Amino acid sequence: MKLKILHIVGGHFSGGAFKGAYILHENLKKLKVKSKIINDEIKNKKVINEKDFGYINDNLYLKLLHFIFVSIEKLIKFIFLSKKRSSFTLGLFGFDITKSKFYKKADLIHFHWFGDGFIKLKTLNKIKKPIVWTMRDMWCFTGGPHYISDYVNYEKTLLSKYIKEHKKKNFNKNIQFIAISDWLKRKAKSSYVLKNSNVKRIYNNVDHKQFQPVKKSFARLKLKIFTKKKIILFGAENPQNTRKGWNLLLDTIKKLNKDDYYLIIFGKFWSERLIRDTGIQYKSFGYIEDKKILSYIYSCADVFLAISNEEAFGKTWAESLLCNTPLICFKNSSTSEIIQHKINGYVCSKKDSKHLKMAIEWMLSSKRKKRMEKNFRELCKIFKPEYIAKQYINIYKSLIQK
Repeated sequence: MKLKILHIVGGHFSGGAFKGAYILHENLKKLKVKSKIINDEIKNKKVINEKDFGYINDNLYLKLLHFIFVSIEKLIKFIFLSKKRSSFTLGLFGFDITKSKFYKKADLIHFHWFGDGFIKLKTLNKIKKPIVWTMRDMWCFTGGPHYISDYVNYEKTLLSKYIKEHKKKNFNKNIQFIAISDWLKRKAKSSYVLKNSNVKRIYNNVDHKQFQPVKKSFARLKLKIFTKKKIILFGAENPQNTRKGWNLLLDTIKKLNKDDYYLIIFGKFWSERLIRDTGIQYKSFGYIEDKKILSYIYSCADVFLAISNEEAFGKTWAESLLCNTPLICFKNSSTSEIIQHKINGYVCSKKDSKHLKMAIEWMLSSKRKKRMEKNFRELCKIFKPEYIAKQYINIYKSLIQK
């Protein structure tokens, strides 16, 4: 008998959570699992319109209801938060997933990510089926932020305490939480909300077939980058997010010898003026959806900077490794679980521009770089989608058979 799994994931198809859930969904189907997804972003129909997808707001009445839920949550955030209100979800208003036609047919419910007005946390206790919840950020155990460092000092507020209590009350015992890195697992187990919950680690999936190493000279030619300087790469969906290390990048560039280095940045929402002011030669790319172009970008670089303050699992650094480009990261990060210091990358002991500058200079020293392990793709075998899917199937079976 085939397993029937229902995935619940909010947001646009370009988001990391959606991509991770979708890759898992596709690989589960290859392994003969009946997998379906419920989403709240009706615009995704333009890209993904298949029988395995359901939209929680796919008629006029439900669209209106969704609009009301989102508006209420935005109003609460407007009242209680400062100007910054992104990457923050309340989970107080939303739909009851048990009323979905897909819910009735499923053996197990697999949650991935919530956005405003999607699923009402209070309805979780109505779910009488096993639940797997993949934590793709810190939201499950915070008072609303998807990453704590995005909202400094917020966790001590009354709203934060209320949401944490609300989560603790409504996260039922049927939930098997999955962290996508050991770093995230440690954070979850040390939190007030999930300290007594069952949390396992299964790494995020990364598509090996779409990210292939390309000869450096060919990649630079395709991207029209003509320089003999060492290329430093920095990229994210939103590079200028402080959590991604933007300010640290700027401070470090100012200390580097501009005659030796060339900077490439990809992603959206960042200021070119701030980069120009550092005096470094650079090339900027916007948001890149084309995986072949991304492979060229990763392959043309000499080093990738994975310098986020908090990151559950940054796919960009794994994609960089798949293209045989080494990394610089920080100690006690999800990236440092994979990187061996001065063997296949550089792990900074301190998060400051002095140590990051030292790391860049060490990594791009011609004598030392020759000693670096070249086949970084071997490191990424544990992220193969089919391998990840098999681990989830084992979890599903163990929960269903209880």
